[in-house]
Amino acid sequence: MYNVVFGAMQCVFLYVSYKGTRMRSIDFGVEIIGVILGIFYIVLGSGMTRVKRNAFWGIRTKWSMYNDETWAESNRFGGKGLVVIGILTVLGALLVGGMISIAITCGLFLLYVIVTVFYSYKIYKKVVD
Repeated sequence: MYNVVFGAMQCVFLYVSYKGTRMRSIDFGVEIIGVILGIFYIVLGSGMTRVKRNAFWGIRTKWSMYNDETWAESNRFGGKGLVVIGILTVLGALLVGGMISIAITCGLFLLYVIVTVFYSYKIYKKVVD
């Protein structure tokens, strides 16, 4: 649930940033935020591949928290995915910019959340069965 809320907040922040910079005739604010957000994703994702089971950082679904094996597999997959999303977010901000880069980033993050949650369930079912 936290990932969905975080993703929604990210989309709102990017949209407000875009609208605010357009009103002041400065058209580079979204690109800067996109690059910073992409770097943030890369840093978070690279750390997720090594983090031990906890209640604060990582893919925290009911299934990933089942045991250390499901946690490690889910976070290894989720961390790599977040690094990819970070790279694509930076590239989108630099190459495309504007509302299109916001839409790309939000869509990628939504896809990331859905795929990661289903992957953690798949790992859980493999361990339990």
